[in-house]
Amino acid sequence: MKEESVRKYIWLHLSVVTGCVFPLGNIFAPLLMGKLNNDPLIRKSAANIVNFQILWSFLLLAGGVTFWYFQIIRLAKSEELQTDFFRFIVICFLIVTVLYPILISIVIGITKQKKLYYPTLIKFMK
Repeated sequence: MKEESVRKYIWLHLSVVTGCVFPLGNIFAPLLMGKLNNDPLIRKSAANIVNFQILWSFLLLAGGVTFWYFQIIRLAKSEELQTDFFRFIVICFLIVTVLYPILISIVIGITKQKKLYYPTLIKFMK
């Protein structure tokens, strides 16, 4: 396997981390990298990553809205705010958007094996 191909594959997975800096960067960066690349496995992996990140973003949004809804209800009842669920959401975001892509990139760098690392749960794009 070519070293350049492996390097592109690593950067594809690391592009998810841009979601920590730019809103929806975890979706648009892999999408752009997949569209600009001619390797069919990289294109398929990019589509897989984008599908997973879209689903993940929807789940985070739903969790955040639910959290704030219940916090507003607590405020209306003059109760103390609970932030445990919000901490859970932030930890999940960090694991999926930062730690998992870095771990995958390290595994690819060591094994030089290109395969699909993200699960295909719902296909938003092919």
